[in-house]
Amino acid sequence: MRKNKKWTADQKLEIVLSSLNGERSLSMISKQYGCNKRMLQRWISAYRQYGSQGLQKSKEKTIYTDSFKRKLVDELLSGQSQSSVLRKYKINPNSHALLSVWMKEYTSGIKYTSRGRYPMSKGRKTTLEERLAIVKSALDSNKDYHQTAETYKVSYQQVYGWVRKYELEGKDGLIDRRGQKSKSVGEMSDVERLEHALKAEQLNSRRLQMENDYLKKLKEIEQTMEDYR
Repeated sequence: MRKNKKWTADQKLEIVLSSLNGERSLSMISKQYGCNKRMLQRWISAYRQYGSQGLQKSKEKTIYTDSFKRKLVDELLSGQSQSSVLRKYKINPNSHALLSVWMKEYTSGIKYTSRGRYPMSKGRKTTLEERLAIVKSALDSNKDYHQTAETYKVSYQQVYGWVRKYELEGKDGLIDRRGQKSKSVGEMSDVERLEHALKAEQLNSRRLQMENDYLKKLKEIEQTMEDYR
């Protein structure tokens, strides 16, 4: 391993992006590039907090606030592409991986700020009326899942899941049917069977659209990560 090597910001960025794809351990990457593992960990931490500017020597670094990160994650989840979000907020185009890190941490229930990591609100049991109120609040706030979760003391995953179910099935999607026995098709009346078939067709169409949107976004992220390898 070379000692006292001076690393440029571009070299640091290349190494950090290589480590964030998760395919190899930090030890393997450190050995490949000839850098110290602890130093690599510091670079990753700086990149997560400040983006590519955190890898530069300049003392003036852009600090991404918690609310700013949350806003970008929500825009990504609403269907906007990473490239469009980066352009909109004039963030270095090399920060695709940073957006992926923020999204993963927020959706996994971990809030990441310049002060470190800490868990967000945990899930709890709710009534149908509460779920309806929570969904309405999330939609009224332009799908600000994080703020809604904090306000109602529920988890991010719960709010996100309830909104998706509501958009797919309406109020029926928020009913907790655990432990309930559904009617079989043979037990339904002609009208019930027709309604059941129509509802199933509508749900299938909506799910296919959402799956296509998800796969499109996933492909975009994978392509971005591939470009940096």
